[in-house]
Amino acid sequence: MNRTILIDIRVPGEPVPKGRHQVLLRPGRRPHIYTPKETMQYEKTVKWHARDEWRSKPNTERGLEVRILFARHKKAGDLDNLVKSVLDGLNGIVFADDRQVGRLVATQIERDKALEPFTAIQVRGPLPATAAGRLSQQEQEFEWAIDSRK
Repeated sequence: MNRTILIDIRVPGEPVPKGRHQVLLRPGRRPHIYTPKETMQYEKTVKWHARDEWRSKPNTERGLEVRILFARHKKAGDLDNLVKSVLDGLNGIVFADDRQVGRLVATQIERDKALEPFTAIQVRGPLPATAAGRLSQQEQEFEWAIDSRK
């Protein structure tokens, strides 16, 4: 069974991994915590491209699938931080919260300097419900782990 493609976008430019929150300490004041500027700009760019394609209210279904391809000039980096930037950019636009993502496929490749870097993002709907007692397609893929825990 295939999932319905909800959105398929391409964000031009070098992908930016989620930066660690920064803390600004000022004497006599509370600490100020903020996200690095480059991270915020990239997340806004992802949001802008998603908003351009997604004209509905955020999807509220659980079990969504997100597929991401990072085509970068920079050497391979921390894939999970790249993914966080994209998911945070899609939050509130394509889906209400990234907790709805039940499956994630992410790949990064190093692009030739002559070719433009980009991020390709596809969000797919949840798998259709299966008959009672049968394993879903997702469960079938991990049957080796499910069976070993019986």
